[in-house]
Amino acid sequence: VIEDLLDIQIFSAMSTVVKNRLQVNREGLEKNRIQLTSKEENKTYIEKTLASLRANSEEKLKELQAKKEGLELDLKSAEVGVSNHKALLNKAMEEDLDLTPLKSKHSKLIGFKAKMEGNIERIQKDNTFFETNDTCPTCRQGILDSFKKETIETNKKKIEELDGGLNKVSEQIDSVLSEIEKIDEVLTKINELKMGLSSAKSSYNNLANNLRQVVEQIESFVGSDKTTQESERQLETVQHDISTLQKEK
Repeated sequence: VIEDLLDIQIFSAMSTVVKNRLQVNREGLEKNRIQLTSKEENKTYIEKTLASLRANSEEKLKELQAKKEGLELDLKSAEVGVSNHKALLNKAMEEDLDLTPLKSKHSKLIGFKAKMEGNIERIQKDNTFFETNDTCPTCRQGILDSFKKETIETNKKKIEELDGGLNKVSEQIDSVLSEIEKIDEVLTKINELKMGLSSAKSSYNNLANNLRQVVEQIESFVGSDKTTQESERQLETVQHDISTLQKEK
């Protein structure tokens, strides 16, 4: 009877131990399940976040690449513009643009013209005098008609000669002025080309700076996407935790 009682006590104690262990195991399994569920949910969230970040990163990178390609094309076009302006400017500068000889010639011709016009005016006054006076106002003596006629005819011939010379001088003045005007037009064109070249260079430099900034953005964007990298590290940690919990089941 005593042995039976002892066996019962032992069995009862073992049963209690087993029950306690089962309870601990159940609690452990439940805790493991809860933790595993939480990690799985966290993993799903991180994966969605990472997918969104990667999609946005790819889209942003595509935008930067497209901007870079557009700037490269614009830069090539600007380079051609600078080259064309330089060629036109160099060609214009090859012409003889020294106005000094022409201005000197023009000044001399103007002097000749003024002198001729003065002579014509003086001779015309003389003729007017002989045509309207019969007596010399200085000596009060009469002026012979033959002398007046001869003098008037001689003066008319002089006036005709001077008029002919005056016309030639006027033509030469017009020719010189035409040459000066042409050179002025070339000088104006040169100034316009210089301003155009300056503008083209400025545009080229701005495009080059913009392109350099975009390239730097691309390099920085590709090399240091911290948010994506942090999400990737979090995903690795969660995956490791899930693997550990699954082994502990």
